[in-house]
Order: sequence, then structure tokens, then C-alpha cells
Amino acid sequence: MNAESAYVFRHALLRDAAYQLQLPGDRALSIHRKLADANGEGVVLGRLAILYKDTGRLDLAERTCESALAINRERRKRRAEAVALGTLASVYQAQGRIDDAERTLEAALAMLRTIRDRRSEGIALGNLAGMYQLSGRIELAELTFAQAIAIHREVGDRTGEGVDLGNLAGVVREWGRVAESERMSRQAARAPRRPDRPHHHRSRCLRVQEDAQGSA
Repeated sequence: MNAESAYVFRHALLRDAAYQLQLPGDRALSIHRKLADANGEGVVLGRLAILYKDTGRLDLAERTCESALAINRERRKRRAEAVALGTLASVYQAQGRIDDAERTLEAALAMLRTIRDRRSEGIALGNLAGMYQLSGRIELAELTFAQAIAIHREVGDRTGEGVDLGNLAGVVREWGRVAESERMSRQAARAPRRPDRPHHHRSRCLRVQEDAQGSA
């Protein structure tokens, strides 16, 4: 894609975002302000990529992630770049490109560690552990889920702790440690959660924090 085509594609996506990311009240106003804000453009495209992925438009999700990455790299928004990498990894995973997904998520994780975003690091570790589990590396999955849970507890992310405790319960059950698995499942059930999602699901999206536009 040449520079002119990339420009046209980017702004077509932003027009799409104005319609597809419609939210009630102040949240809608915030999104539309970001559409007019050059620094928020990459963030909006990243959110649009998630919407495309969740609705099965994986090729468009991939292209949108790549546009978000290019913008965030150009403007040196490292946290937003790491988030876009995490989203791209989830798109690759949905496409069945597990090696690409793992490599991309590892790059996001390295960047999050560099900027010391511990909360997002915990989420990325949990997602990476899920990939290890899917590819049959159960011992590595268990270790990585445990690392993610430790970070969730450190930063007070109770939802993340519940998600990865539920996932870890599934891993230890694969080892035949049924009592330990049941104990973890009970702990996971006590953690806060989004009402539309169970505790036991493989991944969470990285999110750009509210101050990401003006920070690393």
C-alpha cells in the first residue's frame, strides 16, 4: 500500500469509526473528539480493529491494526503501540496464525515491560499463557498464568486475577490435579467480572489507559 492509498484507507476507517463506535452520552462525545485529535487517531483505529475482529471481519481487522501501529509508531506513542500489537496478536490467533500471534504478543509484552505498565503486562502474560495452553505447552502455560496472577494481585486487578485463576484451573486439571483446580475455580468465582463474560475465557484485550495520549 503506497502513501496515498494508506491515507485514503485510514480516513475511510475513521469515517467508519464515527458510525460504528457510537456510544451513549459523554462516551460518544469523547470518541468523536478523538476522531478530530491527531494524537487519538491510532487509539480509535485500534478500537475499531477490535470491533472488526469481534464481528468476524478478520482481514479488515488486520489492516486496521497495521494502520494503528503505523500511526502510533510515527507519533512515538509506545503504550498505544503495545496495545495495537496486542490487538494484532489476537487477530492472528483468530486467523489460526499462532506463531505470528505469539511473536507479536511477545513484542507487545517486551514494550510494556520497558514502559513499566504492570497492569497491561499482567493481561499480556495471561493472553500469552493461553496461547501456550492451546499449543500444548502445558507446563509453560501454568508458569505464565501464575506470573500473570501475581501481577494482577500486585496492581489490584481483581478481574484479571479471576480470569487467569479460571484459566489456570483448567490447566492444572489437565495435569489431573482436580482438587487444586476446584479450589482455583472457587477463588475465580469470587472475583469481580463483567456481567457479559464468564471468568474462564482465554484472553482479554489490552486497553489504552486514559492518559495514554500524553504519555509514553
